[in-house]
Amino acid sequence: MCPFCKNGTTEVREATHWTGMRSEVHMVTVMHWCEPTDGNQLKSFLQIKGKTREQAIRKWNKATEDQ
Repeated sequence: MCPFCKNGTTEVREATHWTGMRSEVHMVTVMHWCEPTDGNQLKSFLQIKGKTREQAIRKWNKATEDQ
């Protein structure tokens, strides 16, 4: 859950690279769009990157716990 808007849309996207034999994940991004609120009419965008899905999600969870 987003510490700022407590709502919004969150996606996890994997960027891959073709090695010639298989596709390997080389970066994972957790992206979040906060919905506009009464106090803020702008739609905000947050992103956190990691080398693996687990690392990116762990970083997102750590960032949200710190708020």
